[in-house]
Amino acid sequence: MNGEPLIYRHYKKSQTSRITIPKSIARSLNWKDKDAIHVEYMVKQNKNGIFIFKNSGGDIVKYNSRISTITIPISIARALHWKDQDHIFLEFKTAHKVKGLFLYKK
Repeated sequence: MNGEPLIYRHYKKSQTSRITIPKSIARSLNWKDKDAIHVEYMVKQNKNGIFIFKNSGGDIVKYNSRISTITIPISIARALHWKDQDHIFLEFKTAHKVKGLFLYKK
């Protein structure tokens, strides 16, 4: 799944933004419903993105296992120049001795 695109969604009416994570990936990271998922801005190989992981540190968002989504803070999405329907790429990464996902736009 490394390098596979996901679709970023920005809902103007509700002012929310989301990315759907494949359930198999969330399971492999041991994410469960309503887990606190942490978001950190990160630069990896000249790519600006976010590292999302289950542990401590960074901004906290909730994982919704029913629809397998992560709500991305709009301020972070704007800083990364993500727009509705953008293709966001996913890579497995370990940082701070924690496994998670690095999400970035090419």
